[in-house]
This record gives sequence, C-alpha cells and structure tokens, in this order.
Amino acid sequence: MRIVEVIMYFCTTYTGFVYCVQPTGCTYDSTDSSTGIYTCTFGGYTAPLTFTGFTDPYPQRLVINAVSGTLPTNTFSGFSSFAANLIDLDYAASLQIICSSGGTLTISQALFSSMSYLQELKISNCDIQSLPSSVFSNLGTLNSLWIEGGSVNTLASNILTGLSIEKLDVPVPTAEFVIKNTVVSGNQIPVGMLDGLTAVKSIRFDNIGLTSVDDALFSQNIALRSLSLANNAGITKIENALISALEALSSLDLDGMPYDCTCDNLWILTHATTNGIDLPSGIICSTPTEYQNKKASKYYDEMCDTADACGDLPGITLRSYDMYDYFRDCQLLYPSCNHGDSYSSTCYHMLRQEETGDCQRKSGEKEE
Repeated sequence: MRIVEVIMYFCTTYTGFVYCVQPTGCTYDSTDSSTGIYTCTFGGYTAPLTFTGFTDPYPQRLVINAVSGTLPTNTFSGFSSFAANLIDLDYAASLQIICSSGGTLTISQALFSSMSYLQELKISNCDIQSLPSSVFSNLGTLNSLWIEGGSVNTLASNILTGLSIEKLDVPVPTAEFVIKNTVVSGNQIPVGMLDGLTAVKSIRFDNIGLTSVDDALFSQNIALRSLSLANNAGITKIENALISALEALSSLDLDGMPYDCTCDNLWILTHATTNGIDLPSGIICSTPTEYQNKKASKYYDEMCDTADACGDLPGITLRSYDMYDYFRDCQLLYPSCNHGDSYSSTCYHMLRQEETGDCQRKSGEKEE
C-alpha cells in the first residue's frame, strides 16, 4: 500500500480568534471578520485544492495569488459541496485570482466546474493568454465579474456564453461587469460578447484602450442602468445607436474621452437631459482647438442651433446645462411625468408656466 502524507495546519478557537484548517500553501486571515480570507499561493500548494481541506470556516472568501502559468481543470475539487446554507450572508462568496508582477494566466475551460456557489469573481493583474469559449458558464450566475489590470490577449465573442450577471442576495448587490485598466486585444469588445447579459445593471470598460465601440454592442443589455467608457482615449464621439435600446440607462460616464465637439456629435447632451441620463463627469472637448479642454455644453450653447423648441407654447428653451434641474423639479411637481415619458416636453412647459404664474393646466395633465 502506498502511503501519502498530507500536511495541514490544525487550528481551534481561542480568545476570540478563529484558527482554522487549511491545506499546505494556504494561509487564513480573520483580521476583519469571523469569515476571513483564505489565501493560497500558486506553486505553494499541491492541486487539487479540496473543499474538505478547509474547515472552520468554510472557504467562502478565497484568493489564489502569485499566479504565473496555467490554472488546470483540477485546481479545485469537491467545492460543489458548498451548499447555500453554509454561506455567511454578511459576505459574498468570492474568488480572486491575482497574478505575480508580469505573470501570465491560462485558464482551462472546466476550471470552475465545481464552483457554482460563487457569487463574485475577480481576476487581477494577469496577462491572460486566452479565455476559452463559455469559460464562466459553470458559475451560472454572478453578482459581479471583474477583470482589472494586466491584459487579455484573446477576447472572443463567446466567452460569456452561459453566464448571467444579475443582482444577488449579497451585502452589495451590483450586477456589474467590469474590465478596468486592462490592455484588450484589438482595442475593442467583440460584437455579441455581451448579448447574454440581459440582467446586468452596470458595465464599466474603463481605460482599456478602446478605439471603437460597435453600435450593436449593448443592444441586448436591456436592464443596463449604468455604463462607463471612461478614459478610452481612442474614442472621440458616441453614436446615438449605441445607447438607443437602453431604456433603463440612468448614468453614462465619458470621463477622459477626448470628445470631437460638433453640433451633430453633441446630440448626447439633449438626449441625456430629456431622458434623465446623468453624465457624472460631463463631456470635455478635444476639438475644435478653440474649445479644447472646455465643457461640451459651452460649445453647444455658443455654436449650435438653439431655436425655440417650445413653438407657440408659453415657455423657454432650456440650455444643456440647466435642463436636468428642470426635469428633476418637473417630476417632483408633476409625478405623472415619469422618466422616459413621451410627454416630457409638456412637463417643461407646465413647469415654466407655473413659475411665471400663468399655468392653466392641472398638475400632471397632458396635452392631447
């Protein structure tokens, strides 16, 4: 008979501190909570990391660090035994993969085959060689998926197939997909990659070197409320078709975008105000030269046609930078004028008439 020696750290509870059992190559930190973080160092443990190798508490918050190489199919074993009733509801069930400086990462297609209990996944500082088709499908549903730092050498349209990102019962329900400070192959997100994320609420593609965004990229993300394309210096304008299907959108962050300010390109200003979309960082012109580093609203107000949109109705044409305040006040005074209401212009007329004392229409009444 062959005898295999397994070395573990055995722990107990003493004077308020939790001492646990973990595999060789892993450490446990309970500094901030009773459900602390297990950190396993790549190359320091022998695969597979088994679920039964972690006890008191269970490995609900797990970090694999100093990665440089392949995480094979047998990295995790038996984690399908992590039942929902074992999860500490004060924390999301999470896995973070952190690469060493300059470290590469290759993920096998079945890496997460026993990890469906996970609620959040983050990959940090890795030069990802490839992400196989449907690589996240075994996770089923996540509250958040982050890729931050490093690079992605191959980004295919089918990597998210089978995955849903939606708000889960976790302390901070976000339903977010984030790629941030990452060099993305081809400087674009493949069309169709996001199509399955129909419940995602927030998408952030920040500082990932995008030079173009296909008009159809977000067409299926019908629940999307917050979109950020911040700090992508290769994008100089946003087309209407990019967000036309996003009826739930309430925030669009274009911070750091060197915007080509023309009257046609600044359709976004009036679209945002009339549809209740916040532009948290505003829009800053890169061109023309005389408006460089100035607010796009200044260009629009000085250079673009601002003919009286009220026509024969009493009222004023609101400028791009104060329409949002009027829209907000209008909804407070006239609750029936909801976000996205096709009669929102009537709200403006009603509000302005009331301010001047000649409003004859009752609160919330709409024109025929």
